[in-house]
Amino acid sequence: MKILKCDILYPFNYLEAKQLESKQYIASMHLEQYMDWLHSLRMGFYNLFSRELGSIGDDVFELFYQDNIQFNKIVKAYNLKFTFFTLFTPKGFKWWRDITIADLKSAILNNGSRIELKKRIQLRIFIDQFSPDIIFLREPCQIDNNFWLPYKGKIKIITMIGCNISHPINWCLHNSDLIYTITREYNDFFKLNGVKSHLIEYGFDPTLCDELEMGVKKYDVTFVGLLGTTDQLKKTQFLEFISTHCDFKWWGPKGEL
Repeated sequence: MKILKCDILYPFNYLEAKQLESKQYIASMHLEQYMDWLHSLRMGFYNLFSRELGSIGDDVFELFYQDNIQFNKIVKAYNLKFTFFTLFTPKGFKWWRDITIADLKSAILNNGSRIELKKRIQLRIFIDQFSPDIIFLREPCQIDNNFWLPYKGKIKIITMIGCNISHPINWCLHNSDLIYTITREYNDFFKLNGVKSHLIEYGFDPTLCDELEMGVKKYDVTFVGLLGTTDQLKKTQFLEFISTHCDFKWWGPKGEL
């Protein structure tokens, strides 16, 4: 089964810093080498899903839409270059049929909008070439959720969403055929609205145990991640309770940092 997995790399400023450090090295890489380099940074869920799905025979392509370096390497590897003239051919028409007059006007007036429009069309051409059976969106994947509407009913669209649906762009539950969520209230809501949904837990990658050198325990409990925001209330209250009973250390963002 062929799966196009759209994901996010975070924190993005860390990625940019690493790309700058390895600028010349990255320039010489082909797409597969660059993907190995990206995964070595251990950002987000790196290759966890593609590795596990690949182990049962699926062909998974990982797209990080926010990373222009990866996208440019995809364009080169799959020869996604086009002229705007080809958009007016019968084959090219379907690549921009959902683009609005406002999109075209913005592209004419603004170079940034023009670049984004071209990238959007190139992504459509790539999807035609790759011809996936499943589009797997681990939100927020930085792609307008309405982008996937032309594929509904033709390709299975599966979404994985965590504890906040305010980050994805124009997100609509009915754009998905199946949703995985870690939030019980979301799971109930999706089912009540007629969308198949499964409640899951984020797990732990067991291969890390083989890669890390085991040392002496320094603290009773350590938590790495986000705390203190309104959508992390229960987790924050729980770990505040833990901190009053154990030697607790927290590594994570504070305020805007």
